[in-house]
Amino acid sequence: SLRLLGDPAVLVIGDTIHLWGNEVFHGIIHYTAPLSDPFNFTKLETSVHMPGAVRAFAVLDQMTDGSTSGSVVLYYEQYELRTREQSSKLVWLESPLPSDTDCTDWSWSRPTTALEPELEWEMIGTKRVGNAFVYQDSSGGGEYHHLAGAALDCAADENDPLDHTHARDHT
Repeated sequence: SLRLLGDPAVLVIGDTIHLWGNEVFHGIIHYTAPLSDPFNFTKLETSVHMPGAVRAFAVLDQMTDGSTSGSVVLYYEQYELRTREQSSKLVWLESPLPSDTDCTDWSWSRPTTALEPELEWEMIGTKRVGNAFVYQDSSGGGEYHHLAGAALDCAADENDPLDHTHARDHT
């Protein structure tokens, strides 16, 4: 059957393409495809089982030695459905990279709120923070970006964008 898949996030891990996207009212779904056949995706699992979970952004947190150990951190925007998509927060969960060769044994943590709208400019028009984007440069420094309310963008320099203690004093 035909499904609508939105806001995909893609990581290449080994010889497999991993794609996370939201299906309408089904949460964040995880698909995989072989790197050698990048259009042949198979549904693997539902990573986030909450309706209103959208705009996944996946970060591969690998060991510095380049080994295949590490984890995937999955950020996403969680809408509060009872407010008709007028409020949202940023949430993250994490899974160690599976040890099985088929990469099917994902063990996701419980969702943790990373950011909720609380500042005045985050509540312009709607009470939303979303569209997470973490950029890490080659020196290990980085920036964490998100959209807030009707504002276009904000950024906070982070020494470690994966430590999940995001700054609130955006300028």
